[in-house]
Parts: sequence; C-alpha cells; structure tokens
Amino acid sequence: MRNTNIIMFIFEIIVLVLGTLIVLKSISMKKDKKVPAFFISQYELKKIKNEEGIASDLFPYSIGFGIICLAFGVEGIIDELVDLPTLVDTGAVVLFLAAWFWFSFSLRRLKLKYSRL
Repeated sequence: MRNTNIIMFIFEIIVLVLGTLIVLKSISMKKDKKVPAFFISQYELKKIKNEEGIASDLFPYSIGFGIICLAFGVEGIIDELVDLPTLVDTGAVVLFLAAWFWFSFSLRRLKLKYSRL
C-alpha cells in the first residue's frame, strides 16, 4: 500500500465512522423529535422557533447523507481488498462531495426557515 493509499484509506475509515454516527443521531432525532448538537449547536438551536419541525424536516437529509458516508467508507475498504476500477473510486468521491454539499445547503436552508427573525 502506497502512502497516498494509506491516507485515503484512513480518510475512508473516518468517513465510515462519521456515517455511522450520522445515521445513529438521525434515528435518535426522529425518535426524540429533538435536533442533537451534532447537527446544530446549542447556541444556534436557541434561535430555532420550532425544534420538532426542523427535526422532522432534517431527518431525510441527515439519514441520506449518513447512508452515503457509510457507502463511501465501505467502497474504500472494498477497494483496498479488491482493486476496483478508477471510475468507481472517482464516482464514489464525486457522490460523497455532492452529498456533503447537498446536506450542508439543506441544513443551512432549514436553519433559515425555522429561525426566529
């Protein structure tokens, strides 16, 4: 394994753990109807007028991003065991980055929608 592969492998493991945390926090958020500080800081949460509403609206975005993070991490581990085509690796990175931007944009939009003005 080359040094660049080791760095990418470590990154993929970190994203796999992040995906697991996001999925677990999303499930907890849906059940408790409260947004964990993992997604929105307590300081920002004080500005939200309807925590139950934002928790409900945030769930599909957070669970989707978490699942994509999990898939990206699993793809990286599989790539280390079986050499996958470069197109698959590139597609996984592009999908992960697109999901990250999508989640970040959605979270920002929801914070604006539910904030007290």
